[in-house]
Amino acid sequence: MTVINATELQRVGMLIRSGRMADARRVCEGLLESNADPVVQALHGAICLQMGAPAEAEASLRQAISAKPQDRTVRANLLEALSMLGRFEEAAQYCDREVSLADQTMRLARLHAHVMQSLGRFEEAIDLYREIVAREPADWAAWNNLGNALAGIGRWEEGADALRRAAALQPASAPIQVNLAQVLIDAGQEQEAERLLCEVADRFPDDIEPFVRLYNLFTAQAREDAAYMALKDALDRRPNDHDLLKTFVHESIGRGAFSEAEQACDHTLSLEPTQSEAFACLAAIYDRSNQEQRLPALIERASAAGADDPTVNYLRALDYKRQGKIDESWDAFQRSQGVADDVRRWQLESQLQDARGNYDEAFAAAEAANAEWATDLSGPAERARFYREMVQVSTEILSPEWLGTWPRFEEPLDRPDPVFLVGFPRSGTTLLDTMLMGHSQTLVLEEEAYLATLELGIGGVTEWPNVPVPELRRLRAEYFENIARDHPLGPDSIVVDKHPLHLNKAEAIHRLFPRSKLILALRHPCDVVLSCFMTNFKLNNAMSNFLTLETTAQLYDLTFTHWEKARRLLDLDVAEVVYEELIEGPEQVLRPLADRINLPWEATIVDHTSTARRRAQVKTASYAQVTEQIYKRSAGKWRNYRRHLEPVLPILAPWVQKFGYEL
Repeated sequence: MTVINATELQRVGMLIRSGRMADARRVCEGLLESNADPVVQALHGAICLQMGAPAEAEASLRQAISAKPQDRTVRANLLEALSMLGRFEEAAQYCDREVSLADQTMRLARLHAHVMQSLGRFEEAIDLYREIVAREPADWAAWNNLGNALAGIGRWEEGADALRRAAALQPASAPIQVNLAQVLIDAGQEQEAERLLCEVADRFPDDIEPFVRLYNLFTAQAREDAAYMALKDALDRRPNDHDLLKTFVHESIGRGAFSEAEQACDHTLSLEPTQSEAFACLAAIYDRSNQEQRLPALIERASAAGADDPTVNYLRALDYKRQGKIDESWDAFQRSQGVADDVRRWQLESQLQDARGNYDEAFAAAEAANAEWATDLSGPAERARFYREMVQVSTEILSPEWLGTWPRFEEPLDRPDPVFLVGFPRSGTTLLDTMLMGHSQTLVLEEEAYLATLELGIGGVTEWPNVPVPELRRLRAEYFENIARDHPLGPDSIVVDKHPLHLNKAEAIHRLFPRSKLILALRHPCDVVLSCFMTNFKLNNAMSNFLTLETTAQLYDLTFTHWEKARRLLDLDVAEVVYEELIEGPEQVLRPLADRINLPWEATIVDHTSTARRRAQVKTASYAQVTEQIYKRSAGKWRNYRRHLEPVLPILAPWVQKFGYEL
């Protein structure tokens, strides 16, 4: 081995000091061609690291550390290179607590702690960070990392204290404040977290992270309006952010705010004319707002803008599907890899595979879509459990003794009583409400929260016995006032309040409107549960149950257990409409129904396709189907998936028998 003379090393040092890093690197590489000197390897690694080339740095530094295992500078540089490459398991092999703490600069200890934290070895990271802040109490970055590591093992209060120290030392850092807010949220101190995030948003108006965290917080709290505004604020600041855009469009569609969603997509395309996600989102908007006829023009727009082939093929797949050209749609879909988020792709694949008769593949795609949804930051599994527990509580309190505590209230209205259309989701409620919408005297409400908001305002279902009669009158008046605020409500209009899962609000309906009639939509329980599982719903507490077959079936069972008990105890006036009978003979079902709810017969209610096309929007997951002619392919569809349904058939079997169906 040729000995590297001091002159050559001095030359490298001079080049580094003069800022000529590339030249210094080339000199080192020239020296290494003839001599694997560990000093030059260490120097070359340090230069590459400083130039942002961690892969090249790592190769040289590994050679250097094997020759100089006690050199703390080489060890620190190697840890930094491996960390930059995300190779933390390998980095951990070079971590030694005694060696790290012997480094008086604490650089090695900081890198060691970062590696441990990245590997989820929080106890080891906390130990090192405590040593660092004990020696250097003004190290705000170490306090920040200590707070995050403590939060990683659920030590929220200690984590918050550490982050407050970091924030006090570095008040100009928005990320520290956001980290503190997140720990407060995790600790259950949501009010303080909200206040802090609002302050950070005011102080750092160009930073989107406070708005994103507020969106997540409000979503978890079911504060949909506040969540939507926070998301809109974030997108206003970063309109070409793909993830923000698709989340905003999804939320807008769920709210029926199609024009806002379309404007956001158009604005994004004005900044980035070929952005794939914006085109995919526009297609979703057209699909949900009964504007599928705009898809061909959207395809032309994307092609003219120079969008890539996968984007154009994704739009073609949707348009072919609209036309019923399933083979062409599948072919285009296969050539659209990488376009649209995973949930939408899995959903489209599921629909196409089902149409092609590939039922196992269709079910697997639906499972994949739901698994993706299950990772949502709002915590769908916990939200689903909360909703099931709420239904259970409502069922348990129902008893003759409880009803006996209700003050008598049977006063007639000075207008027609509302009709409540209920039924488990995917039982044909949207088809039925569209038909009833065709009547000149009806005002159909589609899944509006008027009733639920009133019940929430009194403190929940358990409080109905404590509401005095004058307050019941006021609440009933408020119900119609709220409707009139949002809809053209005439004095003779018959309100049809359609909300499927108001199956679980029978007490509220009967308490406020004891003379009201209810329409119960029924469909084969297996078809219902399968359809709920395979449909892309907007996540809320109830719909979060549909991400697994088991929780879907559990909610079905809980819901109808509650409904049957309430129906019997409250002596509800219920008209049943069977989906399979409705699609076989609409008029034969609708004539007696109209008579039952005091609607004079109008033939227009049978022409549901014309009514659907006139609707500004369809909020539910049945948006595509209600615009078609009545079809029978969905009746009995569950049999194609029986193998996948087997685990939940024992839950559903009693309801199948009760409602007159067969397995």
